[in-house]
Amino acid sequence: MVWAPGQSGNPRGRPPADHGPVEKLCRALTEEAVETLATIMREGCSEAARIAASNAILDRGWGKARELRDLRLNDPRQMTDAQLIDIILDGGAPAPELPAPGSE
Repeated sequence: MVWAPGQSGNPRGRPPADHGPVEKLCRALTEEAVETLATIMREGCSEAARIAASNAILDRGWGKARELRDLRLNDPRQMTDAQLIDIILDGGAPAPELPAPGSE
């Protein structure tokens, strides 16, 4: 079937996932899990266990800490094509060699 421009082949979107009994069981155990984490946080045998439990409680209650990024960039108009491509590729790979302007 061919769709007209601007028409979606899936107008209602993806149906919600059904995690069924696993999700219900986990949600039912939430209070006990938090209490267990709190007990480990207070009385855990090792410092690592107490820190992990504290972090788990904080992450669930307040969300994970945001990662700060330095967004101060040079003026893009003054950057080379290779530098701009590196930014686009997130520095994951070296920029391809580009022909010099007017050499084509």
